[in-house]
Amino acid sequence: MATLVTSLQNPVVKEVRALYSKKARRAAGQAVVEGVHPLEEAVRAGWRVVTVLYAPRLQARPEGQDLLHRLEQAGARLVAVTEEVLDRVAETETPQGVVATVVVREATLAEVARPGGLLVVCDGLQDPGNLGTIWRTAHAFGAAGLVLTAGSVEPFSPKIIRSATGSVFHLPVVTGLEPVRTLAALRKAGYRVAVADAGAGLPPDRQDLTGSLALVIGSEAAGPSAGFLENADARLRIPMPGEAESLNAAVAGAILLYEAARQRLAKRPESGPNRS
Repeated sequence: MATLVTSLQNPVVKEVRALYSKKARRAAGQAVVEGVHPLEEAVRAGWRVVTVLYAPRLQARPEGQDLLHRLEQAGARLVAVTEEVLDRVAETETPQGVVATVVVREATLAEVARPGGLLVVCDGLQDPGNLGTIWRTAHAFGAAGLVLTAGSVEPFSPKIIRSATGSVFHLPVVTGLEPVRTLAALRKAGYRVAVADAGAGLPPDRQDLTGSLALVIGSEAAGPSAGFLENADARLRIPMPGEAESLNAAVAGAILLYEAARQRLAKRPESGPNRS
């Protein structure tokens, strides 16, 4: 069994702990992954794992041994640490015996804006929990990619990775474009733009959400930027017969993504043998 690291002052432990800072993550081009399931998803999606801090309880389980073996074969640096060290490094109370760092992947709009695809544009979204939930929901409903305009929350924080439960490794993300440039690039790619607008528009089931479509969800405080609202092909308003003032951005996004997926599935030709 590997010698256990017992100190937070260990150079590798300090290196991993530093990546809980946004500035350090950007400088290194890496992110922190806590827990077995998200790490397995990163491996399954082919992300490069750099460093793995693991506690004895992970190695005590056959599935843990298998994961560590695969990571070692892929060239990751494995460091055995005490439970106390791992608990001090991780943000979660139960990191499941493992904290790892991975090399971040970002896509370009040209790579994700393929004909017939569904993109989700988060315009100035600030809450990590909302973004993680939208990312997971977009992945579940078949979106081709996620676009974060400039000023949105940083996408690879540990909290977002946890709340997206592995979807960050499977659904590509584009970051940093200003709304005007995003809109121009979407138009060039043949995309229509549908904007979630609580104050105007038609219910989503009365709009065409098929084909090459970018679904824009604005910030929690200000909503979508003027550029998207003024140039939208459709404005989507979710009917709310109750007395609540508005919906959480992630909930609104889930409703709109469900409707887009429903329409797209309805347009697919029936599979199976021909019937007379």
